Amino acid sequence: MKTLGLICLILIIALGTVGVGYAAFNQPLNNTNNLNTGYYAVSWGTVTGSTTSGTGAVTIGTVTSSNFQLTIGGALPGFTGTVSYTINNTGPIPAKVSSISLTAGTGVTIINGSGTSASPWLITLSGGTSGTTDVQVYSTVTTGTTLAASTSPAASGILVISVPSGLAIDQGATGTLTFTINTQQNP
Repeated sequence: MKTLGLICLILIIALGTVGVGYAAFNQPLNNTNNLNTGYYAVSWGTVTGSTTSGTGAVTIGTVTSSNFQLTIGGALPGFTGTVSYTINNTGPIPAKVSSISLTAGTGVTIINGSGTSASPWLITLSGGTSGTTDVQVYSTVTTGTTLAASTSPAASGILVISVPSGLAIDQGATGTLTFTINTQQNP
């Protein structure tokens, strides 16, 4: 009988221990975390236009987060103007240039080209007294350029505008262009 009482006591203690253990592990699990996703924040840094040689002018207009306007005027053969620019990426994820584009504004027709030094955009300025002026434009920042994370500037570039000898010219021609660089996350 003593043995049976001892077995019952051990069994009661064991079941009590299991119950306490079950109760301890049966509490609801609350886990609160903050998840911050990465992003890239690409914008223009500085944008400055200048004439490097010849007769003509490059003037910078409106600068937004993704593009800037420039006006070309009074360009004669031998003219070269530049627009120096920097691109910032203040986000924690690297980005890359997915495309560059030139959009025709007032007095401009874009004929062809891809905007690289090997294949500059050929544009025609109008509005002068005797016809049009042919101008070549290209960017030193091209598709695929990496923009490092949290870097200002992440890239520096030059937009080169020139009127080579032998192209059509009208001294009074003027035109406005919008230069855009599109970006995407760098895989």
